[in-house]
Amino acid sequence: MGSTRFLAVELDGQALLLDVRYIKEVTGPCDSMDVPHKSGELEGVFLWNGKAIPLVSLGNFDNSEPRTLSTRRSAQRRKRTLIFHASGEWAGLAVDDATDIVDIESTQVLPARHNPGPYTTYEVDDGQIIRPIVDLAALISRVLDVSSHSHAGGGPLPSNAGSAGLFEGVE
Repeated sequence: MGSTRFLAVELDGQALLLDVRYIKEVTGPCDSMDVPHKSGELEGVFLWNGKAIPLVSLGNFDNSEPRTLSTRRSAQRRKRTLIFHASGEWAGLAVDDATDIVDIESTQVLPARHNPGPYTTYEVDDGQIIRPIVDLAALISRVLDVSSHSHAGGGPLPSNAGSAGLFEGVE
């Protein structure tokens, strides 16, 4: 059995894990611009390495009411911005903190039961804290689908749209 490395982050008081294979850079707060027709997952765009890339969010990750802060204030009030590459696209995700990198054995990765959010299909319970694993590929696929309306069925992608093969053998 192998292990996978994850970046442990905090977002709105929730401890989360992100697969480090997608994370390319961790920066400070970003200054983003609003875009027309933004969704719960698309907060705006910002400049990174001379490119305008989307600033995404987990939407209503905890199934609460939508955020009321503007994009600029929301992203600027967060301590870190994660630059990631998934599903062939670059994007940023503003988080409250990125705490450490952890190695998780595949036997510790379980189907999400406690805090299933729209972009989590797995979680890790280390005996002290249960941390959902965010599927960044599903998140960026959803954002691109919503912003372009190119999904053939016109509806949202399934919550596990980008997780195929990520944790093979997990039941």
